[in-house]
Amino acid sequence: MPKRKRKTFFGQSSYNRSKLQVQNLRGEIYKFSILIPVKEEGRWEIFSYQEIETLAELLDRDFGGSTYTPPLEATQHPLLIGRYRIGKEKVTNTHVRFEVYTQPNNVAIEYFQELKENLENYSRQVIVQRLQESGHATYTGEEQILIEYSLAIIL
Repeated sequence: MPKRKRKTFFGQSSYNRSKLQVQNLRGEIYKFSILIPVKEEGRWEIFSYQEIETLAELLDRDFGGSTYTPPLEATQHPLLIGRYRIGKEKVTNTHVRFEVYTQPNNVAIEYFQELKENLENYSRQVIVQRLQESGHATYTGEEQILIEYSLAIIL
């Protein structure tokens, strides 16, 4: 029987899921929020619908699930818009927002620090190559994927 190829998720290491997953959504937990850019207005797609689904699968595998806003392909309008300036140029991105509940420990923090680096590197390598091949040579990858966490108390 041929060996099944292990599915990789943005180069994320394996973590002990029992130290990440919340068994009972009550009391003190960490809530991590991730903003993933999916489209730069008037320019190009950044993270594709399939890449968003791959991230959702990763979070399902490691945390037992997540909550996220649907990508543009699933809605008529963007649910999250981010604006910023590069010099005098105003840039508008649409985003998918993921929220993940975890056990409040350092393993969860390390997991998301690694995920942040992996997503930034993925954007600078895989997405840059894809956009360059489609004629968008000016995209250089994401300088920063925003991941924040807070202590939440679930009633």
